[in-house]
Amino acid sequence: PGEIDCVIVAGPPDLAEPALVEAAKKGAHAAVVFTANYAEAGPEGVARQQRLTDIAQARGIRLLGPNCLGVFNAATGHAATFGSFLEGGITPPGSVGIVSQSGAYASYLYVLARARSLGVSRWIATGNEADATVADFIAHLADDDGVKVIAAYVEGVKDGQAFLAALEMARAAAKPVGLVKVGRSEAGAKAAQSHTASLAGDDAVFDAVVAQAGAFRARTTEELIDVVEGLSLRGPLRGKRLGIVTISGGAGVLMADAATEVG
Repeated sequence: PGEIDCVIVAGPPDLAEPALVEAAKKGAHAAVVFTANYAEAGPEGVARQQRLTDIAQARGIRLLGPNCLGVFNAATGHAATFGSFLEGGITPPGSVGIVSQSGAYASYLYVLARARSLGVSRWIATGNEADATVADFIAHLADDDGVKVIAAYVEGVKDGQAFLAALEMARAAAKPVGLVKVGRSEAGAKAAQSHTASLAGDDAVFDAVVAQAGAFRARTTEELIDVVEGLSLRGPLRGKRLGIVTISGGAGVLMADAATEVG
């Protein structure tokens, strides 16, 4: 007892449940569950995931996952992840927090940030979100002194009120949130369901919620990383006045058109 804070579960589903039971006996209060074949795999997987969640909740263990790529904290070096994104090196010290329902996408964001010398201090991939959700981690990062800007990838939101509250917490803490929300189309929504068992929901409603909470919804990965980089350097602008200095007249015209379109 008292020997373990966090347990990483990387075995097959039939070993995951007893692993949580044994970890609880040692005093673990957190579990990172890499194991897949849960809710994303259909009705039987849903039942398996519920059993896993019940075991954790009954023993006071918070779950990250299952079917997730884990978590990385640059400040402490805690790397409970099997992602290969760290093999290319660590980003320079910085203040960007990444939270994503997709592990591979979160890894890609990290690689893009490193290519731009943009420092990532916290990295979380939530997977199926049997317990801890993107909303939970946005709220957590809003209260984390090591984070100034939050980048998020969302496939579906299980608790709309909690998600809105998390975005508002980030705004109150002056920590802008840039996010990509997929599942805008019927085909995308079906893909999200098979990936992390997420229900994409009404896209127009999501747009309205994000705008209401003062977050920025990017339409592409490139736009997301641009916005996060800009906000990490300067922070949100108070007004809507823009000055353009350019070596290309054509590019200046493109920027003037784009600026006008967004007010």
